[in-house]
Amino acid sequence: MKADIETKNEVSENIKKIAISFPSFARTALFNAGLFVQAEAQKRTPVDTGYLRSSAKTRMENDYTVLVSYDAAYAIFVHERTNLRHKVGEAKFLQNAIDKNKSQIRKIIENTIINGKRRVLGK
Repeated sequence: MKADIETKNEVSENIKKIAISFPSFARTALFNAGLFVQAEAQKRTPVDTGYLRSSAKTRMENDYTVLVSYDAAYAIFVHERTNLRHKVGEAKFLQNAIDKNKSQIRKIIENTIINGKRRVLGK
């Protein structure tokens, strides 16, 4: 199971221009946003033995796609079964981590890119 965080329509034009000029900032920004989503999803992940929660990972698939996924074979079933009730956590834990934090994800991306530019240009 994986979730793509697409920012094409959400990031301001100025941020896009900086990201194009400094692609390493964009990669770092997306990876940081992915780590944030992973942490938020792990907080929401149902816990029985703890394996599912510990199987979460974040990686860059290419320059402009970050993947947050779970290695546990049963992750998709726990995620999608909204009819199940969990003592700890919730169904749709990964999707909810994205949907309920869109403004924070955008801030992480924008701040990482802007701060990277400032470091390089000394401004």
